[in-house]
Amino acid sequence: MKKILILALLATSPLFAFETEKYIEKNFPAYMEEAVKTNKLLFVSIGRDSCSNCVKFYDAIKDGSLKLDEKKFIYLKLDIDNQEHVDYFSSYFTVMGNVLPFVGVMNGSGATFGASRTGYGTAEDYQEFLKKALEDEKDWNKKQAKRAEEEAQLKAAQEARKAASKK
Repeated sequence: MKKILILALLATSPLFAFETEKYIEKNFPAYMEEAVKTNKLLFVSIGRDSCSNCVKFYDAIKDGSLKLDEKKFIYLKLDIDNQEHVDYFSSYFTVMGNVLPFVGVMNGSGATFGASRTGYGTAEDYQEFLKKALEDEKDWNKKQAKRAEEEAQLKAAQEARKAASKK
């Protein structure tokens, strides 16, 4: 009995579940810094507690039917009725449609992945959305690594030319 109680507490612990009960409290740059430091993506939703689609979405996160890997994501719940939250969301994401919730994925540098989505979806729909965002992020990381390698080669070639011209 004691083991069951401990397991039940662990399963509902914030360490094992994303917070869906409250809107974010910190300043947005703090979340972006945390994403950079922890090498995680920000999974950002904006909606309201009185929206039935939003409630279904929040419940899917809370009950685990929408599996957000805590090793990969930081979840930000934004309030559509808070102008600061709207400004933050709209500065990174463009959403086609007008049905809440609006959802997007980004890294701590502000790069967005996957097409932002709007409206009701099943947990499976959102899993596909997250899968696509993770694939896009991998592609983005590969391009960033290639760009950095090309810049390093260019810099080395410039330095070699500079050294040769001094001789």
